[in-house]
Amino acid sequence: MKDKQKVLLSFVIGAAAGVAAGMLLAPYSGKDSRKKLSDKATALSNDLGGQINTSLDKLNELKDSVISSISDLTGKAADKVNKAAEYGASKVKETAERAADYGNQAKS
Repeated sequence: MKDKQKVLLSFVIGAAAGVAAGMLLAPYSGKDSRKKLSDKATALSNDLGGQINTSLDKLNELKDSVISSISDLTGKAADKVNKAAEYGASKVKETAERAADYGNQAKS
């Protein structure tokens, strides 16, 4: 199990144990205790949902940033490859022209 999952599981188990202890030691009637428990559970659910949404938003932002960085790096790499290919082609052409010149000089 991953560390974050262990922490979340521990949190849920701790919350459940706290609820159980609270019910045993509650100074309120059963009806009042259930109402308070329901309200707290709803608030906890809303808080957890908000935290999950925030985490998902941050994860999506990170994903977009990584995709953008990869795209930029890919473009830069393609430019360098194209420049290297052009340089190599020009050197091949130069060498061919020199060879032709040397061949012409040798015939004369």
